Amino acid sequence: MATAVASSQSRKEAASGMYSFPTPVPRWAINVDTVGRARVFDAVTLRLSAVQTVTTVIEGVTVNDVMLATIGGALANYLSARGDAMTSSLMCSVPTVAAGPRVPGARNHTTFLLVNLHTDLPDIAERARAIRASILSERRRKASRAVQRTEQFADLLPAMTHRAPRRPRRAAQSTVIANTVVSTVPRGSGLELAGMPAHTTFGALRIYPGIGLAHMINTIDDVLTVSVTADPAVVSDLDHYVAILQTECEVLQADGQSTA
Repeated sequence: MATAVASSQSRKEAASGMYSFPTPVPRWAINVDTVGRARVFDAVTLRLSAVQTVTTVIEGVTVNDVMLATIGGALANYLSARGDAMTSSLMCSVPTVAAGPRVPGARNHTTFLLVNLHTDLPDIAERARAIRASILSERRRKASRAVQRTEQFADLLPAMTHRAPRRPRRAAQSTVIANTVVSTVPRGSGLELAGMPAHTTFGALRIYPGIGLAHMINTIDDVLTVSVTADPAVVSDLDHYVAILQTECEVLQADGQSTA
């Protein structure tokens, strides 16, 4: 009963314009239901200061917004080159610290924001501003107590219900809730390994069923690294995607350096 009330309240909040519910997006070539155990990995680097300079030109956006706009543009170009007709914007899952009280006994306190990358907007400044608005809306949704109570309901179900037999699907769904995963941009400095200073860091995000390509962003001092992890059965030409991403990052860095 309480969950039904919370669900009704969240719908009222969305109707009032407090936030928007994420809507499913088309399934593209990187969105397959089954991912294998093999992984391929690559990374690109750029100057964090150049990205920070861009944020001073595009009013109201953050480094996270600019990087999401850059990665979104690169991924849309890659999928178009593979033959996907990009008829709508890409959606991204962004792991972040959860709002609200920590669940007793939990080892972490994280959630996922579902962020529209607005890849239908060709201008990166426009795209970054639209992404900022989407992130703020999604944070308000996640901060809603009604939404939190609704989402926590599944955690309260006994384990046997999660293992209950399910009727096999007759066909793969044509939509997904997110096309890729991108981490937020952390701030790192002064890291050492065996007494030697670290100059670059990288890492690999988990690949999920339905999402065969993920991005993890790390920083040390002025070096920002975008690490890309994929299932080779899904992304057999990771070097092609990384080349497109590298080009997008170089353009972004050049814009930042020319503005400085």
